[in-house]
Amino acid sequence: MPSKLYVRSLALVLTAGLAAACGPSADEEMAEEQAAAREAKWEEIQEKKEALDAKRSELEQLREEAAMDAAATDTAAAEGAEGEAAADPEARAAQLENQIQSEADELQGDLVAYINQDPPVEGEPYTPEQLQAFRMKSDLDMLLAREYIVKGGDYERAIQIYEQALAVDPDNPELQAALEEAQANRYMSKARFDRVEQGMTEQQVAAAIGRPNVRNVREFDGEVIAWFYPKSPQRDAAAVWFRPDRGRLEVYKVNFDEVPPSTPGA
Repeated sequence: MPSKLYVRSLALVLTAGLAAACGPSADEEMAEEQAAAREAKWEEIQEKKEALDAKRSELEQLREEAAMDAAATDTAAAEGAEGEAAADPEARAAQLENQIQSEADELQGDLVAYINQDPPVEGEPYTPEQLQAFRMKSDLDMLLAREYIVKGGDYERAIQIYEQALAVDPDNPELQAALEEAQANRYMSKARFDRVEQGMTEQQVAAAIGRPNVRNVREFDGEVIAWFYPKSPQRDAAAVWFRPDRGRLEVYKVNFDEVPPSTPGA
């Protein structure tokens, strides 16, 4: 007959075994902690994205206000107190641009790190979580590409960004549409160029047909400014010419055939 001490020891061993079987293992606890941390990080990323979107909306509004102020007539009143107020949206827009750039870079870094923690397996479809992360990254890439177009007319760089984003998010219809639009607008068409009229300001031309690449802006005699728009890979270009008039630059000449196509070997 087993002793009472043996029975008591056996009962303790069984109890401990049952507790271990019912409770989570160390690996399970660690996995739960990692999942909770990952969920918290995703919430943080979403909050940063929402804040960034709000600032981008504010920037669009400031740009519209600055364009309206710049297009206003240069009367004596506008050059006085109203002129100082008109410069305010442009100054605030420039400051906000810097903030957005810094925060966008930080968010891109957070998002890439988040994706790399659980990278997709080659040949397998994305999980819903992975797809959600890639779609957010595509949104950020599209905004970056658009800035290259809006601020500097750099369609080449924008197209590169779209193509790189499509390589990892190939089924994104918005991304594909943005790429096709950039490719369509990369070279100036006659119909689009015909929107420009004499007397337009720089802001009005930019709103009508977009800004040229900064490398395609030329200054002559310290006063005349020319904006060149490529029409094809052969480097032929249309041109919009500005000169000072009543204290601001206005279009005085447009020529769709300003620069002829380059010849092979030239």
